[in-house]
Amino acid sequence: MPLAHEPIPRALCLTVLIGFIAAINVIGVQAGAWLSNILTLAKLLPLFAVIVVGAVFVARSGPAPAPPFHSGLDAWLQSLLLLVFAYGGFETALTPMGEARNPRRDAAFALTVALITCAVIYTLIQWVVVEVLSNPAISEHPLADVARVAIGPRAAAFVSAAALISLYGYLSAKILGVPRVLGIDIDDEALRVAAENARINTLESRLELAHGGPDAITGNWPFVVANVLTAPLIELAPVLVRRVGHHGQLVLSGIRSAMEHDVVHAYRHVGMQAVRVTERAGWIAIALRSSW
Repeated sequence: MPLAHEPIPRALCLTVLIGFIAAINVIGVQAGAWLSNILTLAKLLPLFAVIVVGAVFVARSGPAPAPPFHSGLDAWLQSLLLLVFAYGGFETALTPMGEARNPRRDAAFALTVALITCAVIYTLIQWVVVEVLSNPAISEHPLADVARVAIGPRAAAFVSAAALISLYGYLSAKILGVPRVLGIDIDDEALRVAAENARINTLESRLELAHGGPDAITGNWPFVVANVLTAPLIELAPVLVRRVGHHGQLVLSGIRSAMEHDVVHAYRHVGMQAVRVTERAGWIAIALRSSW
């Protein structure tokens, strides 16, 4: 599409594409997960098709003759760089793990299955490309070229379109991985009011509410806020800090100015470091950072 290279049409295309994903995620986490799953399936099916078609082509026609090729250290280093990129991205899946029911079990299982699946797919794709193309090193679009050689030009266009879907699915997964907010309280009325305020501000898709204290949930977050009185804050310190992630921040409020030293001392004892104190009308808020 030549128009896509022009500034205004390009901006409009990007706005529509990214805006669609954003709108789906605004509807809710479940809708965003469904879209991510559909796009994942849409990019896996063409890969499996290329593997099957390529394997059948090799079985019928035999492997393509490969020209002599000698690679030096530079070529190996470039290949390693591509491998690092290909197997990267798994850390994104850990971003929303604080919202999982059992992150210790689910994260390990999901990462193991994903890495094994990727290794198998990449190995088979590499084998098909090497066996079907006579000189895959000079191919700019090896998968599309495999489809073109094995089936025809239309198959090559289909695989190229699948590559675009793959990039679109990457964006969808990134947006879905954006952390949401979990709010907890032991007061049912406070939870009801919070839910109503979230609805008024159209933020209900990004807010999850739960009844109970910090010991009633699992996981940890990069940013935690606790707005309760001083005595409960000091008592809950050992439990509350377990909800703060690596280099995470914790903001405590609802504290009288005279109690600043007691609160800071209690949280320093469990590994938190005070970085800022804000005061207004005799009340303070303390911002702390985890030392782990």
